[in-house]
Amino acid sequence: MWTVARAELKELMKLTKEVATYDATLAAKPDLKPSQEAMDRRTAMQDRRLALMDKYELTDGWQSR
Repeated sequence: MWTVARAELKELMKLTKEVATYDATLAAKPDLKPSQEAMDRRTAMQDRRLALMDKYELTDGWQSR
């Protein structure tokens, strides 16, 4: 049980960093136009991140994309 939780919480931390870096890069460089594949990957990472946050009750019901 703890092994799975530990791995998923590490994944959550990694996903949070990747999504934040992606968003910050686009905010800092508005002239960048991400490909559809990149936007789809970002959406998938965010969906997984939110699912893990819900699983471990790390949200108050508020979710954002």
